[in-house]
Amino acid sequence: MTTEKDIGKLLVEISRNKAGGYIVTRPLSDTVDYAKVWPAKGSLDSKAIPDNVHAPDTFYFTSEKNKKYMAAVLVTENDLKWYLLPEYRKGNLFSTALKETILPHILQHKPVQRMTLNRTVMGEKAFLSARKIAVAAGFKLIREEEVLSLYAIEAASLEGKQYIPGINTGITEARLQLMASELKTMLQILNIIKTEIEMKTGSWEYSMDYEEIIKNLRIRKSDLIQFKGS
Repeated sequence: MTTEKDIGKLLVEISRNKAGGYIVTRPLSDTVDYAKVWPAKGSLDSKAIPDNVHAPDTFYFTSEKNKKYMAAVLVTENDLKWYLLPEYRKGNLFSTALKETILPHILQHKPVQRMTLNRTVMGEKAFLSARKIAVAAGFKLIREEEVLSLYAIEAASLEGKQYIPGINTGITEARLQLMASELKTMLQILNIIKTEIEMKTGSWEYSMDYEEIIKNLRIRKSDLIQFKGS
C-alpha cells in the first residue's frame, strides 16, 4: 500500500529529475498537473513490470506558477492521499488547488471520492492538518473510529462547477518518431510469438488472434506518425 511517505519520496525524486518509472502529465491549470505514473523502475525489463502494467497510478501535482512541484496527490478508487513538501505546509496554495481544481476534476469522472485518515500512521500533527484541509475542500466526515477517520465528497456537491478539460501541450516530432519505433519493436515481438505458436503447436486458429493485433498495430503505427505536436 502506498503511504504518504512514498508519495513524498516520489515528489522529491521528480523535483531532482531522478524519478524512475514513466510519468505522463496533462496541465489542468497554471498550478496543477494531472498525471499517470507507471512505477516501472526506469526500465521496460519484464521482470520489473507489474502484472497490472496497463493500470498506471493517478496523481495530481501542484506547484507555484512555473516552479517545481510542491505537493502530490494520489487518487485510487476508494482513497486519496497527499504529501506537501515541508516548506509549503503553512500556505494555502495546496488547499486552493485541491478545492478549485483537483477535486472538481476527479469528480467529473466518478460520483464520490473517499479518503481515509489514519491518526497512528500520520502522526497527530499531520492528521489534524490533513483533516483541516479536507474539511475546507468539502469532504464530509462519514465515520470516525479511534484511529481511522473516513471522509467522502460527492460530485453532486460541486454542481455548477465549470468543466476542466485540461490543456493540450502536444507531442514533439522526435517523441512521435520514438513512439513509432517502439511500436515497430512491438510488431516484431508479436510476429515472433505468433510464428512460434504456429510452428511448434500447430495452433493456427489461436495464432490468428495475434495476426489481428499485429494488423491493428500496423495501422496505428502509420496513424501515429501523422500526428503533429502543437
